Amino acid sequence: MPSYEYKSVAARAAAIEQGAGRPAAALVADVRGSADGFFAVTDGMQAQAWQQTVRWTTGHETDAALIVPMRLGEVLIRHADLEIGYRPRTGRPRSSAITSTAR
Repeated sequence: MPSYEYKSVAARAAAIEQGAGRPAAALVADVRGSADGFFAVTDGMQAQAWQQTVRWTTGHETDAALIVPMRLGEVLIRHADLEIGYRPRTGRPRSSAITSTAR
């Protein structure tokens, strides 16, 4: 059953723009809430479910197993967006560093 995080790419862009001026505390609460919801669903997933193909709003398809490292990347980008002094290390991260921090 298809389910998308946004109705369209334009809706995603609008939601990001709408939230851009919100205070950091509100953004942190959103991330925590979405992480809690994500883990509530995924903690009970069977191993074979992670091999299913998922389709993003953009139409890009990937294995469900890549959702966690992709989400981590998105969170790291948003940390930098907050302009509170966080900067990712330069250079290419090792995949083990990404996967070992995934829940």
